[in-house]
Amino acid sequence: MRHHLNHHAIRVRVGALAVAVVLALVFASPVAAQRAAPMPKPHRFGTATPGDNNQFIQVAASSTSGRPDGRQVNGVETKIRHESTILAPGANAGYSFSAGAYTTTGYWLQMGYLVLGTDGGGLARWFVQVLDPTGKTVEWKLSRAGAANPPPACSACSGDAGTGGYPFAFTSDTGGAWTFWFDGITKDRVTLGSANAAIDPTRVYFIGEVTAPSNVSSNVMGPRTALRTLRLWSNAAGSWVEPAGAQVAYANSTGAGAAACPVYGIESAGTLWDSYANAAFHAVRAGSGAACTPAGTALWPNTNPG
Repeated sequence: MRHHLNHHAIRVRVGALAVAVVLALVFASPVAAQRAAPMPKPHRFGTATPGDNNQFIQVAASSTSGRPDGRQVNGVETKIRHESTILAPGANAGYSFSAGAYTTTGYWLQMGYLVLGTDGGGLARWFVQVLDPTGKTVEWKLSRAGAANPPPACSACSGDAGTGGYPFAFTSDTGGAWTFWFDGITKDRVTLGSANAAIDPTRVYFIGEVTAPSNVSSNVMGPRTALRTLRLWSNAAGSWVEPAGAQVAYANSTGAGAAACPVYGIESAGTLWDSYANAAFHAVRAGSGAACTPAGTALWPNTNPG
């Protein structure tokens, strides 16, 4: 009996060891490693995120002029055109189009449109990102896949300020509570305190970005058109206005100022009528296939009548 039990115990141990070996092989497989790849999150303009080793390339409309009336800025908005065909980047890559800005105290606020290679083609998400002045994540929120797709029934079913695309925005109250809006709907709130309630008007961006662990320039970025490229909100004025000007800017994971051309570009798309504001706003086209415009070129004001 003792001899039989010893053999039984040995078989149990051998079976357990075999299961452990199989599990180890599964979790060490390329498929598992791919699943464990870091999320290709968007970045601050021209600035890597601590602990994030992904490469990135950015094309941007950079505004340093603030509001024409000189009022304090307490919100930023862009509107991104609907696209019926949503192309996917590589499996571990992502591309995004967003509005981003720094507060006067150095916090980074960003909201926009994100396509992940892991989702496959045809699916887009909205995202919210807040980083503290050191680059540490304060907030990261990501919608389900497909939540930022065009309305399924018709383009007229959704879209603040007309039906051509989704607006993405963030605004603060006097206490520094920031609300993040997608298509005029509150999606997130982050309280930073009254000292962090204003935007630095010299560091406001519309950004197109592609992000990947390696060979970043081999991935598609869009392309997309921002119909209402940037608008700035002032609590004091109680209104949205477009900044007086914006310039082309490029950056990558090695630092700001690096040229993205000719892989990705950014160009003026002229001026478009915005029925919501009863005014014309400048538009830009960014991403794969957009014209390579030299950094520093004015996107507006310009001589293009639209």
